[in-house]
Amino acid sequence: MEGQKEFVLIDHNDLFPYLLVNIGSGVSMIKVDGDGKFERASGTNVGGGTYWGLGRLLTKCKRSISYLNALRFGLKRIFFGGFFIRGHAYTMDAISFAVHFWSKGEA
Repeated sequence: MEGQKEFVLIDHNDLFPYLLVNIGSGVSMIKVDGDGKFERASGTNVGGGTYWGLGRLLTKCKRSISYLNALRFGLKRIFFGGFFIRGHAYTMDAISFAVHFWSKGEA
């Protein structure tokens, strides 16, 4: 966040559940419970900047949709991956800031 790289240490005994978000040409969100249990939480066939920009313009929604899904399932951990964010520090910074802000530091 804010240009600072901070790596999160993961306690593998307290890893699950979490939301796995893949952002590419589409967005897919998977709730992972562990022991091979997972379910598709949400997603869209439009991804990246198009999705976020249109969503914000059309709905005035300013929240990282991933955080709303995490809230829906009571999850505090969200992992992001995918081509849209790979190597784009500014994008990851914006996503990290938004999740931290809207969750009031809880996610």
